[in-house]
Amino acid sequence: MHVMQALSPRPSATAADPGYQLIHQAADIARLEEKHSQLDELCRGGSGQDPRTLQACTYREDTAAELKKLGYCYYQPAADAVRSDYPSEGWTLCSELQRLGLLQG
Repeated sequence: MHVMQALSPRPSATAADPGYQLIHQAADIARLEEKHSQLDELCRGGSGQDPRTLQACTYREDTAAELKKLGYCYYQPAADAVRSDYPSEGWTLCSELQRLGLLQG
């Protein structure tokens, strides 16, 4: 093999590359989690008389639905159920919660 071929950078990733897809899916999930958190703050902290509060609550539910479509569930541990192998509060893969026996319903 020619030295320059060995040193040439890897071809750029494309949307067909599974690694590329995982990285972008993870970034999308992180953005959705952050968006949900911000909307939750606006929804819970806003005035019930302000239409923007209702709008934030509606968008929060839409964002939660998107996360659920991607296989994520919101986990809120019970006070007596905290173990080191349990996830912290927040969005977690439903399959992981199921594996740990934490998925209800």
